[in-house]
Amino acid sequence: MLPCAGVSETSDLDREDQILELAMAGDAGAQFSLALRYEFGAPGVVPDTAVSAAWFKKAAEGGISGAYLYLGLKYENGSGITQNLRQAAICYCQAADDDWAAARYFLAVLYQDGRGVPQDDRIALAWYRLAAEQGYPGAEEGVKEMSDRMGQEFLTDLAGNDLILTKKACAGL
Repeated sequence: MLPCAGVSETSDLDREDQILELAMAGDAGAQFSLALRYEFGAPGVVPDTAVSAAWFKKAAEGGISGAYLYLGLKYENGSGITQNLRQAAICYCQAADDDWAAARYFLAVLYQDGRGVPQDDRIALAWYRLAAEQGYPGAEEGVKEMSDRMGQEFLTDLAGNDLILTKKACAGL
């Protein structure tokens, strides 16, 4: 029999209790798992965006970069937490530093539109290019849009400086 075959609802609830116990004890991975369960729902867990935000914060403080990505989304959209676009950018920077392509893409959009950060086409382009290198959907289109807006001469000056530019941008938040 497969290890997951025939899992009963009781064992699902036992697992939820174990995750909660570990999360309460400070286990960042369990905190992230619990945050996801409150965000999307799970056996024995009713979705609650405010509770998920609190657990994402704890998991992020524990060094879970994926938690920074979700926390950034929550700050950007005001989901279960007060909307704060600057804080969203800070969270995305943490996740982007750990190579999360989605965080890089979301930062590109924030910089392109000047939402929560100063509007800056150079930084937006750099984030789009980094996300595109990882194959993130829509990033190539962002690179093209920014390239068309900025012109080839300007783009040549920026070549090879994406990581430097983005690190400086995040350090300034």
